[in-house]
Amino acid sequence: MVEEIKEGGMGLVYICQQDNFLRERTAFKTFKKEYFNENEQFLNSFLKECNTWISLGTHPFICTADRIESINGQPFVEMQSYKSTLTHEIFHNDLHKRISAVMRLALEICLAMVHADHKIDGFVHRDLKPTNILLGLPVSSPLVYPVRQDEEELFKKGFSPPWGHAIVTDFGLSKAICENQIDIPYKYVSANGLTTFLFSKSGKISGTPPYMSPEQCVGNNLDKSSDIYSLEDNNSYK
Repeated sequence: MVEEIKEGGMGLVYICQQDNFLRERTAFKTFKKEYFNENEQFLNSFLKECNTWISLGTHPFICTADRIESINGQPFVEMQSYKSTLTHEIFHNDLHKRISAVMRLALEICLAMVHADHKIDGFVHRDLKPTNILLGLPVSSPLVYPVRQDEEELFKKGFSPPWGHAIVTDFGLSKAICENQIDIPYKYVSANGLTTFLFSKSGKISGTPPYMSPEQCVGNNLDKSSDIYSLEDNNSYK
């Protein structure tokens, strides 16, 4: 059963629930149908990046992508569903003013990206931003406490986040758009007035301007240092 439909400039997310309400909710994400119509390259790129995401497997700070479903000829990636995003917590609950919480969430994002880099050599997310950081805790997973190399637990005493963990999502989907050859508007302005995407057919530029590294802005080849730049901007941009 579809409980909610979330719509962005190019994407659609269906939040679904099995008839048995004891089970977790599931999300099905796709791009709007007009981007797939008669565009085999876009379709292949989307499927490739979704399979890359699926290959990352299970990690406490990564939104697990389980499989790709085709519904009425349109591909959807099935993934875990969470109730909140980093953007929501910053703007509605003043998360950026809670230093201990910010430090822990930043560490969890870093651990997610380290895992992705270990699984796929040279992996680059390309769109690391607050709306791509979900916050939550799957029913089946306990709280995870990060540890240092000497195995000392971090942040356990005096801080237990009510929302759970930082969960990084949308791995590779920015790249899928970047590689397609259809004409896409140079910029998209979201409902809250922020420019959220920048795509260029000729230069193959993709990303979200406030979080893009200099090399990303000019369409150069990227490595993981670009994601590091985006993470630093996540901590400074409001």
